[in-house]
Amino acid sequence: MRRKASAVLIGTILAGGLIGWKSVETKTSAPAGTSAALSRPASHQARWSNGDFLDFVRRRNLEKVYPNPLAGKLADWTSQEITDALNASLTDPACMLHNGAGEGLANFLLAEWMRRDFDAALAWFDQLEPRSVKSSLIQKIGNLWPAGKSEEGLAFVRANLSLSSGSDQILVNILGSRARQGAAAVEDLLKIMREEKIHFDISQPIDFPADFDFSALAESEEFQTLWDRQGCTMFMRGWFGQDKDAAFDWLLENHGVESLMLMPPDGNYQGYFKWMGGRIESLDPARRVEYVDHNRQDWLQFPDRLPSLADNITEPVLLGELRTIGVQSLHGGNAVSVVPLLEGIDDPARRIEMLETTPPPDMDRTFFSRGFTSGDEALLRRALVGWNAAPERIEVIIGRFKK
Repeated sequence: MRRKASAVLIGTILAGGLIGWKSVETKTSAPAGTSAALSRPASHQARWSNGDFLDFVRRRNLEKVYPNPLAGKLADWTSQEITDALNASLTDPACMLHNGAGEGLANFLLAEWMRRDFDAALAWFDQLEPRSVKSSLIQKIGNLWPAGKSEEGLAFVRANLSLSSGSDQILVNILGSRARQGAAAVEDLLKIMREEKIHFDISQPIDFPADFDFSALAESEEFQTLWDRQGCTMFMRGWFGQDKDAAFDWLLENHGVESLMLMPPDGNYQGYFKWMGGRIESLDPARRVEYVDHNRQDWLQFPDRLPSLADNITEPVLLGELRTIGVQSLHGGNAVSVVPLLEGIDDPARRIEMLETTPPPDMDRTFFSRGFTSGDEALLRRALVGWNAAPERIEVIIGRFKK
């Protein structure tokens, strides 16, 4: 029956008999088209670092992996049956209410229809009422927007400005298309987006061509106004991927030391911060101090980048400051990052001395999201034994950070 979808599919989902709705199986093999690099690391591999995770997310976004858990079930359905089920789901409380048994069903049905007949699905979306229904689906529309219809995507965004944010992927496609036309085409697009107040806080990477002229774009008036609207992160990421030294120099000259924190690491997390350490060391002493002060609180909470930063620094004052911050971060745990940082000191006796004498950070202990755990203690204790610290000194050091 042509209308079997509207009742049978939804009823089956609500009964829990189709896909185990709220907990889609995560142990299945990677979707077709997903590279092996995106698969979960084998159990014998090292635990992922923050950099590994960021690289995974970046590559997943670039490869646009959006698996549909209903794809196999809908393979033999007609487009009309999918449309019937989609229309029915929009009026079913279990499908539209947060935490409903069928939450997300409309998105999966829409995704399958868009895959088959994008224009028909978009025409259906345009005539939807009320506004709240369109708002609930626009994220899926945006995520699945075809890369080859970027200019149509711009028209869609302009026609739906009143809806909640959900057009990031469309903007990513448009920006990538304009970038392939050159810096002037991107500048024209930025003007449209500024004048029409199109939301511009995209975190996804843009597919810039290898020869894109970032310097020319950076000198444009539109890019200068974009900076004030906090919308340039993805451009700086692209520039960094092409020529990180040129991007660093432009940021420093135009926006000062504080802006250097905007430069996001690429997939080579450790290599990025090692390079950054060398560039920071090349600054004059006043700017080095300014850079450390701007990053101090962040490093106290998340010192995992400090070992790589320190690895390319020889200037003793700057190096000592990074190590001091690292030791202070032990009051919030973080031994897994601090031990490698201290092992950069050739003399084990000096490592032990820093742990004994470095004052705690000048802030309330509630600043740290967690404390010095049993895991931190075990790791630091093993390191101290390996550095030949006397047992009584080990207990004093451990006691400092357990308080």
